[in-house]
Amino acid sequence: MTLRSLAALCCIPSLFAADLLLVNANIITADPARPSAQALLVRHGRIAAVGAAAPLRRLASPDARVLDLQGKTIIPGVNDAHLHPRPVFPETSPYFTPSLGPDSVRTMAELIDALRKKAAVTPKGRVVRGNRYQDTRLGRHPTRLDLDQASTEHPIVITHSSGHITVVNTFALRAAAITKDTPDPPGGALDRDPDGSPNGIVRESARRLLAKATAAAEDPVPYQEQVEGMLRCLRQYAARGITSVSAAGISPDSVRLFQDVVKAGSPVRLGLMLSESHFPAAAALGLTSGFGNDMLRLTSIKAFHGNSLSGRTCWLSEEYSDRPGYFGIPPARSQEEFDRAFQKMHDAGWQVATHSNGDREIDMVLTAIERAQAR
Repeated sequence: MTLRSLAALCCIPSLFAADLLLVNANIITADPARPSAQALLVRHGRIAAVGAAAPLRRLASPDARVLDLQGKTIIPGVNDAHLHPRPVFPETSPYFTPSLGPDSVRTMAELIDALRKKAAVTPKGRVVRGNRYQDTRLGRHPTRLDLDQASTEHPIVITHSSGHITVVNTFALRAAAITKDTPDPPGGALDRDPDGSPNGIVRESARRLLAKATAAAEDPVPYQEQVEGMLRCLRQYAARGITSVSAAGISPDSVRLFQDVVKAGSPVRLGLMLSESHFPAAAALGLTSGFGNDMLRLTSIKAFHGNSLSGRTCWLSEEYSDRPGYFGIPPARSQEEFDRAFQKMHDAGWQVATHSNGDREIDMVLTAIERAQAR
């Protein structure tokens, strides 16, 4: 899969046919001059008119679909500017990943039990995943010893709710050849026991050390199941009033997936932030921000310069209140290195959406923006 398939973005046909007329509604317009209305006409997927029912009925096409909302309220669709949509699978699916968030897991024992149940239906040696655990709910981060209680015959990989910390069991550490002699990479860290051995908590860029071994122990999800799973995800968004999202950190394979999701009837408009690692290929094709259509569009490059506040890894000017002398993990790139990368993306016609949490990181990003715009 290459970025050349992006050209197909402009070939996706309109998903909208007959007009849709909503009547007997309480419509919040967000227009101070006319804050509410009773009817709304949708044509070709866009709002064509808002007002009283009678004139809108005359505007509607003869085959318009009419819905009587019986006084229910309509608000403008919500845009989520930073999401990471993932395929959603039923619990019976082998690709289901249990949630370890506070809505599902309240204690370390419950977390271990959820992973043990997943391991029981997973072939030995294959990855067991879990996501969204919260150390604030559990009282601490899990370690490899906790996860070893769920299984010593599977690599177990779970992610923190911040998305910036991974915890693995002993099996996974050994599979990735991570030992006490493994150095912390720039922009990342391995938490360690007193003797220097990794305790299973892997922060920021250090998580890349796990990637190869994890991928080798994981079966790929069949493509059509990915499409169906992503549709489930987007339908959940739409059911909660989210009608457009910006999907951050997208690969060319993900672009293809989203194209097919749109063709299959996505209820949500998608703006894609291409991962910075794919910028050279996009630039070589002459792609820029804005390429696409009304349902699927490349909006920006997603860059990283910094870490996570909730993960307690972002770089701060003042030390963390509970860790004297600890200011977080510095970004992997110097100011000069980030300036050069930012300038290239800016000059190529891309908006740059930069992840940055700590004040020292943000200062560096603002400096890069000022320098790029001054040229």
